[in-house]
Amino acid sequence: MGESIAGTIIAAQITTGNTDNTFSIGDTNQMQGGHHQVADLVERDAITTERRREGMLCYVISNSPNPSADTDPSVIGGALYRLVGGITNDHWVEVSLSGSSGTSGTSGSSGTSGLSGTSGSSGSSGSSGIDGASGSSGTSGTSSTGGAINLDVTEDNMIVKTIYDDPSAGEDGALEQTGIRIDDDNNLILLAGTKLILDG
Repeated sequence: MGESIAGTIIAAQITTGNTDNTFSIGDTNQMQGGHHQVADLVERDAITTERRREGMLCYVISNSPNPSADTDPSVIGGALYRLVGGITNDHWVEVSLSGSSGTSGTSGSSGTSGLSGTSGSSGSSGSSGIDGASGSSGTSGTSSTGGAINLDVTEDNMIVKTIYDDPSAGEDGALEQTGIRIDDDNNLILLAGTKLILDG
């Protein structure tokens, strides 16, 4: 059998009687425990013992962590308190509604590499190097044997000078041939050419 509870027995839910009725059916500040709303800390501490219960909450409007909230409605102010461990005023504890910081997200993937830059311009030319040392003198050549010079006039008026190293060898012994042509007016001498004949 259930335990008797002192008080007025209400056999039905308290309502406004019609959804069109907008009046309040009670004031939470007149209830025992639950949630109360007061203007300041003085009003909070004046809540009667009969209306207190451990664990109840009380929102203090003017106790703002941000002083500008008292005069600027756009700034959220006020503080929420709860009775913890008793119901006297020294048991009011401010309740923080701020949650702890979440864990950091994972790092994103690395972006793709950028395009390679264009090649730089060519640098200026370096300074000239120092002159090399002079080469050594060559060895003296061997003395030649006695030669001969022969002048011949061809049918087309070419004078051919032939220098022989060995006249007895004919064309094979010629070292140099020089041709000079005389034109038909006999007043202009043209160099026809020089031919060096090397042995072997």
